[in-house]
Amino acid sequence: MKRSKVNLKERIEENLMALDFDTQRMSESGNIAYRELRNIVIDLYNNNLELKEKVKQYEEKLKEQEEKQL
Repeated sequence: MKRSKVNLKERIEENLMALDFDTQRMSESGNIAYRELRNIVIDLYNNNLELKEKVKQYEEKLKEQEEKQL
C-alpha cells in the first residue's frame, strides 16, 4: 500500500499495532514510556481533528458573513 493512499489515522493505527507487539519484549520502564508516547500520538491526532473542524466552522461562518454583505 502506498503511503499517499493510506490516511493518517490508518498509518498511526498500523504503526501503533506493530509497536504493541514489540513492547511485549520491552522492560517495564520502556513499556511505560511507549504507552505515554502512544497516548501523546493519539491526543495529537484527536486535537488535529478538532482543529480541522474548528477551521471548517470558521470558514463557513466567514462565508456566511461575506454573503450577508453582498
